[in-house]
Amino acid sequence: MQNNDKKIYNALWSYFDTCRTKIGSGKAIFELLSYLYMRKAGVATDSKVISILCDGYPNKESILSAEQEQVLLDNYSKTVEYCISNLHESNKGLSGCIMPKEIAQFIFDFLGQPSGKTIYNPFAGLTSFPLVFSGNKFIGEEISDEVWALSQIRLHAHGIKSDIQRGDSLKVLENNSRDGQFSDIICFPPIGMTGNLSMENIIDLIYTSLPQNGAASVLVNPGFLFGRLKRQTETRKKLIENKAIRSIVQFPAGILRPWTSIPVCLLVISKSNNDYIEMYEANNGQKLTTKDELATTKVQYREISEDYNLSPTLYISALDAGIETVSLGDIADIHKASVITDIPSSYNYISAAALSDVFPTSPVSSEKKLSNIKERLSYYKVEENMVFFNNTAKVGYVGEIDSNLPTYASKFIYAIKPKGGISANHIMVLLQTDYVRKQIEAASTGTVIPRINLQAIKNIKIPVYTEEELDKMEKDAILAGMSESERKRLNEHANYQKEIRIRKHALTQSISAMSSLWNTLNKYRQKNGGSINSDDTIGRIHPISVDSIFEQISTLMDKISVQTENLANIEGEWGSPSSISPYKFFTQYVKSNQSTLYIPVVAGLEGEEMNFNFPSKALTRIVDDIVANAISHGFTDKERKDYRIAFNWENTDYGVEVTIANNGEPLKKNADASMVFSSGYSTALNDGHSGLGGHEIQSLMEKFGGSAEFISSPDEEYTVAYKLKFRQ
Repeated sequence: MQNNDKKIYNALWSYFDTCRTKIGSGKAIFELLSYLYMRKAGVATDSKVISILCDGYPNKESILSAEQEQVLLDNYSKTVEYCISNLHESNKGLSGCIMPKEIAQFIFDFLGQPSGKTIYNPFAGLTSFPLVFSGNKFIGEEISDEVWALSQIRLHAHGIKSDIQRGDSLKVLENNSRDGQFSDIICFPPIGMTGNLSMENIIDLIYTSLPQNGAASVLVNPGFLFGRLKRQTETRKKLIENKAIRSIVQFPAGILRPWTSIPVCLLVISKSNNDYIEMYEANNGQKLTTKDELATTKVQYREISEDYNLSPTLYISALDAGIETVSLGDIADIHKASVITDIPSSYNYISAAALSDVFPTSPVSSEKKLSNIKERLSYYKVEENMVFFNNTAKVGYVGEIDSNLPTYASKFIYAIKPKGGISANHIMVLLQTDYVRKQIEAASTGTVIPRINLQAIKNIKIPVYTEEELDKMEKDAILAGMSESERKRLNEHANYQKEIRIRKHALTQSISAMSSLWNTLNKYRQKNGGSINSDDTIGRIHPISVDSIFEQISTLMDKISVQTENLANIEGEWGSPSSISPYKFFTQYVKSNQSTLYIPVVAGLEGEEMNFNFPSKALTRIVDDIVANAISHGFTDKERKDYRIAFNWENTDYGVEVTIANNGEPLKKNADASMVFSSGYSTALNDGHSGLGGHEIQSLMEKFGGSAEFISSPDEEYTVAYKLKFRQ
């Protein structure tokens, strides 16, 4: 706290501490402000202000020391603001009239910082607008004597002249005393009004009093924007039909605290033909600065809902940026609770408490109830596949209906039934999105039991997603609602399934390789009239002996036997890491896996400095996957005889880097190279490939401390390459 502020605080604390028990905090503030006002205004003091605030109060000279009094006089405007800001604690009758300067400053900037205007300010309150709208003349009325007197002191403290008089703004508007007199009106009517002093009545009167092209900026409670009372609806309808609404701003919740928790919006209306309505919305907790920092959209008048709901939340969303929406009524039948006249002596009942604030994984539960046959109750008659939700987007769905007893649901929830092929689960996912949840909360009206009318439910905007997107959203919602232990078990199960698929994939590759060798032998046998010798050589471009083929088949049979035995072994029997010479490993690999489909090229150098530690079984599996991917996806042109797979390695700062490249077909143009290692990803569409090889390559490399990289080079000799990095 700065030294000057500390002196002000100490002087005021001393004063209030002395006066609190004698005359009360409210009267103490009135008298202190009156005293300071008289000292500063001198002969210009308005005696009406003094008579209203401090008639019969004790003299301040007996309480404040000369030094304290001088501190407060030297800091007159700051002292006045401090005292007025604390009135909510001492005089509740003034609480509805105090408006933070933050709001007035925002409105001043929002309206383009007007200057040189004469502005009518009905329901002037403590004159926050004249304090901020400098360079403009204010005329208006305030009905409360005490508030008017305090406003005069406040204006004087800031050196502002205005013509705010004691008077009843409602009568002035009702008598049309200001009709056409002012082109600019700005006001903050008292909150919580009823009867003639209702918000809709005031808005109607203000609009009527405007001249052509005149404009009014009015702070309203949000209930006026979406309330279902006949008068509210009629007033909104009138403004919409006359295209009289220029802008609506939804301020953050709690912006008027500590004076009141009631939310507030800015409504700008004009007697001119507005082509559209600019709607703005501030997030809760967001500090008001400029309109450019608020969420916004332009709403055409034809887009306004059938119940004339003007809540910005219904129309503002990131989805407005070209993303398609449909009305809830387009994808679900909206049911209406009705009086049930034939309730049996016992029935199943679904209460509002049965709904869940997280995505439900089981149907809503019901309870058996007994009833008086004569009673007439308003319920929903429950049907299978029905979805329920409430004002806070808690949801639930109906499974099978008890055929022996009828089922009814509370009228204090909302019942819909999906149509057009959309599932109940997808409906619930959509209802719990932030975009829809905000609309539900905004459309709820009523102070005791907030409700949404059926038309508003029907008009709720629902974003359009694909079936795949909705499935993913559903899975994410289920996960979000699970406990940590439940999520852990689900992940373990998903990993188990993934590993089983990987092992089946490897087994399929081995069987496919053996089948290819067997077919080669069989074709050669048929060509030679049924005879075959072990020393025969098959193929002219890539020759291979019959004896070698049988050795490979024998090796593959042993491999298949082990893979079958370990099919459900999730950890995998890879063995322990051992020192591997890449030259010896790949020379032996090529010798053991001769093929008529490609020419192997071993290009790396021999030397112990190239050795690295890795389980040999795991490395064999990795190379098998890479070779199998080349054969399946790269070597597709049966006429080509020059397919090659090159094995190379070198020392790097990281360790040993092994490159396995092939000159087959390049990666398809629409394929994503960064996704090759993703589980289930395949560059071959609809041809039976599982897309698990790439995932297994990366998983095994990372499991034993290495890494893998996929490189697509369609313009190079070797179009596809895998770089395997091993630490030494």
